[in-house]
Amino acid sequence: MKKRFLKTAVAAICAVLALSSLTVYGAAIDPDIINDRNISLPTAAGTWTELQSAIDKASINSQIRLADNLNGSSANDAIRVKSGKQVIIDLRGCNIDRGRTSAVKNGSVIIVEKGAMLTIIDTKKAMKNAEIKGGWSYSGGGIENYGTFTASNLTITNCKTESGSDGDGAGAGIMNAGTLNLTDVKITGNSAKGGGGAIHNKYVDDKHNGSAVLKNCKLTDNNSGDGGAVFIGKKASAELQKTTVSNNKDLVYGGGGITNYGSLKVLDNSVIENNTCKGKGGGIYSNGTFTVKDSSISSNTSSNGVGGGIYNIGTLDIYNTKISGNSARDGAGIDNDKNLIMRKTSLVKNTTIYNGGGGLVTKGTAEISDNCLFKENESLTRGGAIWAAGTVDISDTEFELNSADSNGGAIFARSGATLTVRNSYFKYNHADKGGGIYLEKDTAADLFDFRAESNNGSSEGGAIWSASNRLFVINCDVRDNLGEFGSGMLISGGGVLNFTGKCIVKNNGTSYNRSNVTLESTGETADKLAVIYSGGLKFGSQIGINRDSASVRTVLVKDLREAQAEYFTGDHGNKLTFETIGEGTDIYMATAISPFSYALYILIALELVAAAILLIPLIRKRIVKRKKATNDES
Repeated sequence: MKKRFLKTAVAAICAVLALSSLTVYGAAIDPDIINDRNISLPTAAGTWTELQSAIDKASINSQIRLADNLNGSSANDAIRVKSGKQVIIDLRGCNIDRGRTSAVKNGSVIIVEKGAMLTIIDTKKAMKNAEIKGGWSYSGGGIENYGTFTASNLTITNCKTESGSDGDGAGAGIMNAGTLNLTDVKITGNSAKGGGGAIHNKYVDDKHNGSAVLKNCKLTDNNSGDGGAVFIGKKASAELQKTTVSNNKDLVYGGGGITNYGSLKVLDNSVIENNTCKGKGGGIYSNGTFTVKDSSISSNTSSNGVGGGIYNIGTLDIYNTKISGNSARDGAGIDNDKNLIMRKTSLVKNTTIYNGGGGLVTKGTAEISDNCLFKENESLTRGGAIWAAGTVDISDTEFELNSADSNGGAIFARSGATLTVRNSYFKYNHADKGGGIYLEKDTAADLFDFRAESNNGSSEGGAIWSASNRLFVINCDVRDNLGEFGSGMLISGGGVLNFTGKCIVKNNGTSYNRSNVTLESTGETADKLAVIYSGGLKFGSQIGINRDSASVRTVLVKDLREAQAEYFTGDHGNKLTFETIGEGTDIYMATAISPFSYALYILIALELVAAAILLIPLIRKRIVKRKKATNDES
């Protein structure tokens, strides 16, 4: 009897403990949970009011489980988690739908106040995430967070924001001014009048700003007036890990995928793709601090602006990332206006639809190194791979199959730019002028251990076309490039080329039109002479001296060694004469004889031959007459 009593008592205690582990306030109790525990309790239909009541009564880390969808109405306020509350809501596959048909103040689905903590989970983990939807507010259509909001296995969709006196229309999916942590969350099909179709990370003041971490999330098919998916305000921050941002649209300003004014990190195989904008930054617009690592930025479009993949006016650090298939008016891959560091990164098949810089436009400072690759980028005008107007430092980088319709198949350097290239390889690039590199007047360029092979400058400068008054080539191998003039290099009037170290320039052009380096003066004043410092030239190099008109026939050649004179030829392979300029100097004036001069010499020769032909019979007659007179006398 006592044993039976003890067994009954133990069973009763276990039942009480089981019930106490189910902390349920007001909202529906899931019958599956009850059946799993073999407890027979009545179920209740969940309502909007019951859920709010359960949250209000919850103690710290209380868990509320839903068993059915919750549908709001115009009479319902947003579900609010008040300051000091710490609540976990398990959706169990159920949706929460605010059902708004127009914007209203506090029209969000859920509001988390400052000092509150809300966690949303879905332990049922069905094939389709549970949804939060139907919010329409002036800030945070789905979630308006000022505290800490954490969610997993959730979809936020069909939420909207409007801008007006009650708010700036920020964050159709989530407006975050606190701490946001999302894992396996999808935010899709939301529309914001302000910034951030999916998420707006808000700047509040210098001490309170939105901070977000997204892991394995998808932000798709959202739109806004600034930052199609994500807007990050001044001093706010966001970190994306294994997260996809795709098919979002910015309808007014820039940042088809993301607009950043604070701190942004895109890491760990994240993907930014197929986003569009009308302004700057089809994929990402950044005016803050931006780090990209081990990720992909592809097929984004800036339809009427610059920076198809990225527009940067802040600090941009890119590592081991592929930037491909983006398009824009200028700077299809990246448009950099301030500071760029890029390592182990490839820019492939980016295309400008109007102007220059298929891979990159940089007007600021750019450091490109550590096995970067520019391949198959295209520009309709200048700079197939890079259009540069600032300071560019490139090392250990390959340029292959890039093209520009006008100048600079791989690199176009605008007047005022400073270009340094170290240990880099240029191959199969193409443009009308400067198949590899095009340097405008007043650029400064240093090429160390420079290799250029099989590039094509259709009209001039297969590997390099330069009017730079400061081009240093320190150790080079330039061969098998093509161009009608200067198949290897063309140095235009006012350009200065310095060869130092070990420089080999040979086999450029075709067998019937060898033109390794062409020096083409456009006048005989200092600013129009093409100048070469030839000290670094090695055996086998061939330098052609051309002129722009018959009256211009001189090019300065400095540091000329006696043995190097054989490297230089004039038009049509004719030898040159060298005159020393000034006493005790190694500066020579190389004179290429014009075709007019040759024609004159030929004409004179012909006249001499004709004269000889006419004189021969007379001479013969005189000789015969003289012989006859001599015979008569004898």
